[in-house]
Amino acid sequence: MANLLVVATQHEASLRRALAEVVPVPQGKVDLADPHRAERNWGAPVLCTYRLLPPGDLALELDVTVEAGTATGLSEAGIAAGLATRTGSSGLHPAQIGVPLRVWERLVRRMESDWSPSGRYRQDLFRRDLEARDDLASAAGRVGAPYAEGLRSAVAQLDAVYREYTDEDADCGRDGTAEGWWWLRCPRRVPW
Repeated sequence: MANLLVVATQHEASLRRALAEVVPVPQGKVDLADPHRAERNWGAPVLCTYRLLPPGDLALELDVTVEAGTATGLSEAGIAAGLATRTGSSGLHPAQIGVPLRVWERLVRRMESDWSPSGRYRQDLFRRDLEARDDLASAAGRVGAPYAEGLRSAVAQLDAVYREYTDEDADCGRDGTAEGWWWLRCPRRVPW
């Protein structure tokens, strides 16, 4: 899986072609869509959901999932470099800038899917995800001006989903030292 932030807006056709070349698979095996499109080819070996970011230094957020065995040894950094080469647009991935965005995003995606596939999630993993959100709170100052606005925008979107699937509850995950508002909320359906 890769979570990428891209500087220049891309047409769907060029992005699909670039992903197909990077993985490599035929273009018809790449499902590319914005998050509001209901009709998806969930069986495709490459799934990419893109989100337009508010005006700023970054244009797109890409969530790329590659089916196991499709691209052996392809890393998030490899996908980012391959797309940059093929689209002519620079981008970055959270590991490159030292930001645990992927961990926090996975938490809210699990919440959206009612903790799919098992319906369960351990409390220690939930706490780890909240600690990742602590790191995101200070990350905008560490990544530098060119990326800070895009990062703030991506975090704000994830925070909105987190708020949607949680209720205020000061006793849910807080250990007494945590300060962020996210520690004072608990999933509506507690999975542990």
